[in-house]
Amino acid sequence: MHALRSSQAYTVTAVHDHDCTVLICKGHLMKAYTEMFVPSEFGIYSDGAKRGLFKKKDDVKAHLRTLDLPYAALYIGVFPDLAFIPQATVLASVCFVFGTLFVCFSVDHNLLFGELSEKSVEDGFFFYTTFYNAPPVIKVCPVSRYPCLWDKTLLHSVVGAGVLGLIGKLHKWDESAMFFDGSSLVAYVFAIGVYLSVSIPALRTIVDPVVGVDTREDRIEAMRILSAGNIIIMGLLGVVLCFQGGEEYARRIEVKELAKWEESQKAKKESTSAPVSEDKKEQ
Repeated sequence: MHALRSSQAYTVTAVHDHDCTVLICKGHLMKAYTEMFVPSEFGIYSDGAKRGLFKKKDDVKAHLRTLDLPYAALYIGVFPDLAFIPQATVLASVCFVFGTLFVCFSVDHNLLFGELSEKSVEDGFFFYTTFYNAPPVIKVCPVSRYPCLWDKTLLHSVVGAGVLGLIGKLHKWDESAMFFDGSSLVAYVFAIGVYLSVSIPALRTIVDPVVGVDTREDRIEAMRILSAGNIIIMGLLGVVLCFQGGEEYARRIEVKELAKWEESQKAKKESTSAPVSEDKKEQ
């Protein structure tokens, strides 16, 4: 990286190995203001990758700061900003399942926390039978009829999209991803495990009982177990949302602290350069 200084302009060029130019940034000195155009593979709203060749973008910005000139970094690229897609996928998936479970909670709270009356039992049987026999858009896969658990339904597709979104965020493998996204993935997979091991067998007992084996008391007990499993899943999904919110909060705090540190470094540099300039004037 080198800088050429003249009375009209500053030119900063960043060159990496393999004889290839990664960045060419030209900032014209107009009222002590520098504009930096940075090619970005992710579009105008993102810094893009910061490893390997792409780390030179940060090197260029750091070098411009040494010139004591304010600058604006304008990121240009042909691709749209895709950095938000994994985060949006996770939030959409969790909120979709949350909405489904909140609907179920209208029946579950009477079965678990209210008085177990004949009306609440019949309401539960009717609700979960309707849910089980719903169109393939939302229904769960009847394990007793199909050897494959994963029917092509909207519910299962959205749940799978959430797993892919968390894996996509975890792929960065930095400290934030390992703690927040890794913990979110563990809680999310645990929720899926509760769904597979508790919810589906209980639904099968409620809606399609084995003749001569599953009694009415067994169906009621299975329905209460299903209600408890739904609440556990809601709690785990709440943990996922808390971790995702904590990750965003930590990122914003980090940006603020970095800005404060840069301001303090700039103030120190100005305070040390001021006495030198005064000594030159006295000479």
